Amino acid sequence: MKRINKTVRELESIIAEGLQELPIPYQKGNSIRIGHMVVRKNKFGYLVIDIKNKKEIALTNFKTSAVAIAKTFPSDPNAKQKIMKLDDNITKHYNDAMFYKHTINSTDDFIKREAVRSRFDLSLIHTEQYKKELDSYIFRKDK
Repeated sequence: MKRINKTVRELESIIAEGLQELPIPYQKGNSIRIGHMVVRKNKFGYLVIDIKNKKEIALTNFKTSAVAIAKTFPSDPNAKQKIMKLDDNITKHYNDAMFYKHTINSTDDFIKREAVRSRFDLSLIHTEQYKKELDSYIFRKDK
């Protein structure tokens, strides 16, 4: 049994070493690794760390944003600002949607409920658009 465990650990080590060179995300412990970039959740959001240079790259509100930065940062450092802007926009519209949903559920005024419902729908539409843009950073082919 010990021999099997040793073999499994060696195989995991070989795979992890190979994945350092490829931008394929994989989970290791409580973090997501993409090459030499690490995404880790903390109490403020998701932290992106460059372990090769031992440097904090970004702090995002959503995991998708952090993964997008981790995937694109080595090849396109300028994309970080665009991704951070998308993260901020998603946060804004998500918070707006939560407020609108609370108002819809708590108001007795029909006109107010319908007005807020249309704003709620717009916030959801914007959130989905920004999410699709983030996904395009994650799933695009590197240059």
